[in-house]
Amino acid sequence: MKHPILRTILSVLTVLGVCEMAIAQAVPSQAFTNVTLHFADGSSVSKATILWRNGNIEAAGVNVSIPFDAKVIDGGDSLHVYPGWIDGMTEWAMPEIPRDNARVPDPGNPSYDRAGIQPHRLPHQMVVTNSRDFTDWRKLGFTAAGISPRGFMLPGNVDLMTIHGTEANDQARLLVQGMGMRASLQSSPGVNPSTTMGVMARYRQLMFDSQALRTNTRLFTSNTNAYVAPEPDPVLESLWPVMDGKQTVFFSADNPEDIRRVLKLRDEFGFKIVIVSGRNAWMMASELAQKDIAVLATLNFPAKPSFMTQSAKDSVDKRTAEHKSHNQRQEETWKAEVGNIKKLMDSGVLVGFTGVGLRSADFNARVKDLKDAGLSEQNIVQLFSTNTAKVIGHGNLLGDLKKGMIAGFGVYTHPISDSKSKMNYSVAFGDVKYYPIPATAANTRGSNSRAQSMEGDK
Repeated sequence: MKHPILRTILSVLTVLGVCEMAIAQAVPSQAFTNVTLHFADGSSVSKATILWRNGNIEAAGVNVSIPFDAKVIDGGDSLHVYPGWIDGMTEWAMPEIPRDNARVPDPGNPSYDRAGIQPHRLPHQMVVTNSRDFTDWRKLGFTAAGISPRGFMLPGNVDLMTIHGTEANDQARLLVQGMGMRASLQSSPGVNPSTTMGVMARYRQLMFDSQALRTNTRLFTSNTNAYVAPEPDPVLESLWPVMDGKQTVFFSADNPEDIRRVLKLRDEFGFKIVIVSGRNAWMMASELAQKDIAVLATLNFPAKPSFMTQSAKDSVDKRTAEHKSHNQRQEETWKAEVGNIKKLMDSGVLVGFTGVGLRSADFNARVKDLKDAGLSEQNIVQLFSTNTAKVIGHGNLLGDLKKGMIAGFGVYTHPISDSKSKMNYSVAFGDVKYYPIPATAANTRGSNSRAQSMEGDK
């Protein structure tokens, strides 16, 4: 016979276990049924189901068993599901850079902060809560982003965040803290370093100082009686994960000269890098592919010059030879920037997307430019989803519609290559947001029934 006290303890543990199981199952699953799933590899499945719970995909395909507690939205065989877009490095909801910096007493030896050297900053602690960035970009299909503070040489960490819906607007949810470090060759105005050569020298000095601090710390820890305790330095200490290869440096560079400078630093100190922006990276496509250097490419190029959209009659008869020559150079420059991503992809470079500097209002127009430059629907899906996820090192977490991945995807009325396509739902970390489609004879009945279904499930 069991001891009475032991029997009581076992009973309590059993009750607690049952309660824990009940709590674990308390969060209902959700599903879209009768939809077409478009996977990142270009394959698609019609009359399919995508099921998720607790922010993660549980199943995606045909013959999916729907749990009894699931909130189901029937796509009516007319909706198309694509992986959620990812911004590999952006500045969503980050504070603006102060523009009223006072003159420093010794501009040749400024503080870390004044020189734009702030690698210890964590963006998830800096998010401006009343920003509309998450709401505006979510409407465009984005469900996650690598977010970094604004700044100069070393503005701070890059945190991976997903979007969390609220009643008022959308906010950030931290997924991975410090997945990378943001860097550039841009100096802070009014202080040293003020030239590209000076910035390069400062980077080398920072790495050497960081290595020295680490060595001194290790020696002091090994024998506190023989060595003097080194002064703590959060800036230098924050570079240790970079030196260990545990943190990737997201290095902004546009032209071949700056990209070569970045590669030289990488070769000298052995840290991992991703080229960010890379406006003219196509000029170094072969070298980047050979060195296995990925690029988060910008879409922040100018709009198509107006003369390129005019009729042939207007553009031929009314221009001087000098004007025609100027327009030709302008057209070649624009086509080179718009064709940058395709040329990199064709060369075997892994290319993702960065939205730094790009307005959400301009995004769709720039995507259309990419289509005109020759990118297929599959190229575009991969660029904004699985490619970006791989570039930032989290291809197992984001970027596709696979079991176990975060439930982040967009639900559209048509394939995204169709000019009539509109986003109907956004799912970010399992959170569903409905975007009503303007009524037409073709979609009024289906859209209204789906909306009523969703409202009834809330």
